Amino acid sequence: MRPASDAKGFHCAKGEVHVWFPARNVFCASTRGAIDVKSLEAALASVDTQFDKTPGPFDALLDLSEVSDYQWDVRMGLFNWLVARRGRVGRLHVLATTPTIRLAAGVFKLALGDYIQVTSDPSAFDGVVKSVIGQKR
Repeated sequence: MRPASDAKGFHCAKGEVHVWFPARNVFCASTRGAIDVKSLEAALASVDTQFDKTPGPFDALLDLSEVSDYQWDVRMGLFNWLVARRGRVGRLHVLATTPTIRLAAGVFKLALGDYIQVTSDPSAFDGVVKSVIGQKR
């Protein structure tokens, strides 16, 4: 999933996170490279700002297919953010293609339940993206 032209980019030494809002109550995030805590926190703060402006639960579409590495604090930071905002994130769809990211996403799913949907198939994820955005427009 490529970032939209209006995506906000949060860059770190070896990676980046992009966040955008393609439809009401939908946010997308795409990552590349090695993600650090500072870029994750900035991206999540951007999402929180949008949460404050828009009532109701959001669907989240998270493309982690190009993550090459992440700090332990990144995983815990995202997990804690999801737990704290569980009522605001109605459903989280994750594309996880590498073994490390699939494992982390699987742990999140075990801990947080079925509101997290994980796939390693980019075509299936693209279909979910189109469906979710189409329903919210």
